[in-house]
Amino acid sequence: IRNLPFTCTIPDVVTALTEQLNAEGDTVKDPVTFVKFVGGGEHPSSGKAFVKMRSSEVADRLLDIEEQANRVLGLAAKEAKSMSSAAATANLEGIGIHVGGRRVVVNTAIKPDEVAAAAEKKSQADSKKNLHLLKEGYIDPESQEFLQLSASEKRLREASWKERKYKMYNNTNFIINPLRLSIRNLAVHTTKQSLKHAIDEALKEANVKASTRHSVKVTVLVDEERRVPIP
Repeated sequence: IRNLPFTCTIPDVVTALTEQLNAEGDTVKDPVTFVKFVGGGEHPSSGKAFVKMRSSEVADRLLDIEEQANRVLGLAAKEAKSMSSAAATANLEGIGIHVGGRRVVVNTAIKPDEVAAAAEKKSQADSKKNLHLLKEGYIDPESQEFLQLSASEKRLREASWKERKYKMYNNTNFIINPLRLSIRNLAVHTTKQSLKHAIDEALKEANVKASTRHSVKVTVLVDEERRVPIP
């Protein structure tokens, strides 16, 4: 369990989990058999704890509650774009597992000798998703290059980065296609032909072969409400 309040105690964790389980289904007597805070001590100095449940069925019930909360939070994150942060937070009250008024994160504990294997498996999965390309085109907001951008360009880049991070963390099927590019901030009168011509000219300057240049496919997304006559 992660994100525990630093001031909570072992009885607080036991009581909170017991109440959560009993609220979600049939009453379970003494569902928690063991709690140990990472680092030892009477309080979770790192906000983490290992908890042993009475049975795998009881543990699975907690994991189900966590999974349902993550689904709701994923939907709420999309809706929050059109809501104030206060309203979005208010709508999330009571979702998931809480200890001391704070929502905690519950996952299956991994044995020490399985940690390396799990990390390697995740690394291989990330490699297949091409996540190493996630920061292509990213400009650090603290860099001099970013400071030289216009206010509108800064907003567009920050929004784009937030969108990519959201997709990565909330969509398990998210894969970056290494052959696709997203081009934003185009003039409203840009057409498929004019954009393809501009790309072709740029590739010519980069000495890209004609056969490769001609294989480029372009799609322009048009907002009909903002469409303007082509000059």
